[in-house]
Amino acid sequence: AAMLASPRITPVAAPERVEVLPVEDLLNQLKPGESASDLGLAAHFRVIETPQRVDVATQRELTRLLMSPRSYSDGVSGCTFQPYIAFRHWAGPTFVDVLIGRDCFQVAFAEKTEAASGFTPPTATV
Repeated sequence: AAMLASPRITPVAAPERVEVLPVEDLLNQLKPGESASDLGLAAHFRVIETPQRVDVATQRELTRLLMSPRSYSDGVSGCTFQPYIAFRHWAGPTFVDVLIGRDCFQVAFAEKTEAASGFTPPTATV
């Protein structure tokens, strides 16, 4: 619950817009003898920069689900985190990617800014 009160996830709590992006699993690119734990969490997947804006109703539902403490378990999962989709929540020049795992209903939050990531958002609106 403390995480949900953090100002670092303000874009998730009050997004100006939300985009959906696919996530590529890089585990199949491991070298012989390497394991996912050798690479670290962020090294075994990549968000593919092909954002598609979600509609307002979906944006509201995502915010409701992601900001509800009841959406999260206190338990520890034995599953490997394998995200397959990301929802990018924007607030000004800052965004938070919410990565959704394929198995075990896991999520991860990744905070970024346009300047820090080198990412330039599309100028066209959908």
